[in-house]
Amino acid sequence: MLVNHPNFVIEASYDDARHWVELGALIEPSLCMYDDASTFYH
Repeated sequence: MLVNHPNFVIEASYDDARHWVELGALIEPSLCMYDDASTFYH
């Protein structure tokens, strides 16, 4: 299972994503979340 941008689409929490990884999912976050020049930076 691939979960793409979980915080943008369904507003999943870090704990939600961690649980899905434990179930075998691959989480694909957006690169812009890690770019401090982006308006999406967290």
